[in-house]
Amino acid sequence: MKQLIKPREKYDPYYKTDALAMIVGVSLYLYYAYQYFTHAMATEIIWIINIGSRILGARWVSLLVSKQNRDKWLVVLAFWAPAIMLIIMGVMKKRNIEYFIETDDDAETQHGDLVEFAQSFIDNKKYSDALVVYEYIVENYGSREEDVETYVQLQEAVQAS
Repeated sequence: MKQLIKPREKYDPYYKTDALAMIVGVSLYLYYAYQYFTHAMATEIIWIINIGSRILGARWVSLLVSKQNRDKWLVVLAFWAPAIMLIIMGVMKKRNIEYFIETDDDAETQHGDLVEFAQSFIDNKKYSDALVVYEYIVENYGSREEDVETYVQLQEAVQAS
């Protein structure tokens, strides 16, 4: 049987929006508007710059999508409208993920699996995701001293980052 680990909040309260993505998005938007109004789209170098900006914008949005736990189809939109998607992704907050765990094992095995699962997030420096798992561990598996210590350390790491 599977059980859902649901975070308390839908969005990560410690995530800081990406101001650089917003600035680049606005600059790119102004560049496209300048091209449109001055009819400067005829030269080959402008076409190369436009395709390059679309590819780089889509790549940047793909990094933000994975960082913010968003849907992957946003990257397709980023290729067609990179300036707008950079602005939107720069403003959006990180979404907390809901996890499903197997609950067929005994409590001690489940606890060990959850600690290992949280440790994989810590190893990848995804402290807010590890914090969600540790909240579940502390609430449902008692207050083991090492779990509470790790939970407090994760809270401090998330607030510091």
